[in-house]
Amino acid sequence: MDEMCDEEWSKRIFGVSTVKIDTSAFLVAGHSMGGATALMTGLKDKRVKAVLALDPWYFPIQDEIATEEAVYSKEDPPVLLIHSSTFHNKVGLLSDWEDN
Repeated sequence: MDEMCDEEWSKRIFGVSTVKIDTSAFLVAGHSMGGATALMTGLKDKRVKAVLALDPWYFPIQDEIATEEAVYSKEDPPVLLIHSSTFHNKVGLLSDWEDN
């Protein structure tokens, strides 16, 4: 997110040095590992005002979940989680969690 505010980055990516981005209110979104990244970014960066996680892959943040570092409270941004019906089933990654 910080790079989006940088004039040189903006010029290289968008071809212009001035891009109007409201850096005080970001929505972060991601799928799979990006979904887990979005969830953690929503907790750690106060500029994030909303989180969208599509089929988040919880494995990379399982330690944070276990120690409750990845637990949202009322003060944190709202989260929309969208899971598919096939990813988190017996053949999916979380089948070990379901068996224990």
